[in-house]
Amino acid sequence: MPLHVYIALLPRSTLETLSGITVDIVHRELRGGALLSLLHDKAVGQLDGAHAVDIAHHLAEAAAAPYFTMLERWIYKGVVDDPFGEFMVREDTTIQRDLASKLYNDAYVRNACMHA
Repeated sequence: MPLHVYIALLPRSTLETLSGITVDIVHRELRGGALLSLLHDKAVGQLDGAHAVDIAHHLAEAAAAPYFTMLERWIYKGVVDDPFGEFMVREDTTIQRDLASKLYNDAYVRNACMHA
């Protein structure tokens, strides 16, 4: 079924919920953790009605999956794989990689996009 047909079949309340969340994200230019926080806030009760909360919960869960994959890779492998610069830390490429004299934490700095 084409997307435009599927969207036309959605209840008006669903479209209004999606529209409201989308406008909030675009207006505030949210990315990364800030976007996840907004979706979480919506999912835990900032919306009226169980259906709207279910939609926000689904969006939060889907959006969090790649974030948690990045978090897991950073924690367990020390790898920051963040092609869009949305993760809470970034690799500090200015530091020389002398494993004998550098600590694991020296190779990472807080990502500027997470300061809000």
